[in-house]
Amino acid sequence: MVTMKKVLIISQYYPPDLTAAAFRIGELAKYLSKTNRFYVEVLTTYPHKTNANYEIKELEKVKVNRLKINSDGHLKQYYEFLRKAKAKIKELKNYDWIFITTPPIFIYSLKKYFSKNTRIFLDVRDLWPDTPVAAGKLKKNMIYRFFKIYEKKMYKNVDYISVVSKPMSNYLEGKIGRKNSKIIVAYNGVLEEDLNKFPQKIFSKREITNFNIVYAGNIGLLQGLEIVFESFNLLEKLPVHFTFIGEGVLKNTLYNKSIPYKEKISFISPMEREMLINYLINNAHLMFLNLKQNEILEKTIPSKVFDYLLVSKPVISGIKGEGKEMLQQTGGCVNFDNQSKYSLYEAVKYSIENYDELAKNAYDNMKNVLKDYTREKSFEKISKILSS
Repeated sequence: MVTMKKVLIISQYYPPDLTAAAFRIGELAKYLSKTNRFYVEVLTTYPHKTNANYEIKELEKVKVNRLKINSDGHLKQYYEFLRKAKAKIKELKNYDWIFITTPPIFIYSLKKYFSKNTRIFLDVRDLWPDTPVAAGKLKKNMIYRFFKIYEKKMYKNVDYISVVSKPMSNYLEGKIGRKNSKIIVAYNGVLEEDLNKFPQKIFSKREITNFNIVYAGNIGLLQGLEIVFESFNLLEKLPVHFTFIGEGVLKNTLYNKSIPYKEKISFISPMEREMLINYLINNAHLMFLNLKQNEILEKTIPSKVFDYLLVSKPVISGIKGEGKEMLQQTGGCVNFDNQSKYSLYEAVKYSIENYDELAKNAYDNMKNVLKDYTREKSFEKISKILSS
């Protein structure tokens, strides 16, 4: 009889929070529990990322320990989660594996509260502290240098690391000299069942009066959405409407900038994922994707790349790195220089003029590309390690 491994997943975000991190960790917990090889427990928070109304339904085979977060602002929330998690851990004992998902990287410090025999699996979604620097939240000062030392120590002292892209894996290997066998690439991807669950829909140019260009995701400091508003004196001349779906620290600022163009820009609150995917399939003509210009951001893949591939609509994109390469494979992506409003204008104009060709390429090819990036493939890599 195979002995079940006891795994504690520590993540600040978990369903029903409407974040990519929550979706991924929730599906990982479900996947591991269904194998009947693991006893899975989760240490997380009550939903606090968005203002959406939540109904909490826990998985039958997964014990979830939730902490109440009362602070505003990411850093304060990170520290509150860390403080309350330390207190809660005193009740949680005897695990074979601790699966820690970051950011925040401070969660790694919880390692010392567990047995020395407990192994640590670190799931890295963003590179800290360089990502806060890219967002303008942290300067390269003494605090930054402290976190760089902490980051290197963290990577060197865990048993395994998963990252979300090949460039991120190469970066960690180069920076900390970690052997490749300790680092795996576990793409965010989508579930295999989603490939058949959601029907595709293709529009033709002749039936469209105004092209609905949709962005769905975090409206934050790294997403580079400001360029749309900086370009709107040009974009308003085109038959387009921009729709932004989500929440984030820049939402109010961008909403205020949209007021002069209220007939051509709208904002929609976050939706549950299935509702969102169906909305995009039936209402979006083009998808919009961008990140701020920063070398560290080129090493990641925005999780929305995979959802955009799933809905199989042409994409106007300003991202670089592996995510850009994925989208280019489809023939349904138009790239722009994310530092030039004129480049964005030309990309939108080109997308409209060549819409039928782009839509057909997206319809024919995007799900085929996506088949190589299912979550099950990533989860199986993680599962094999946790079984050891």
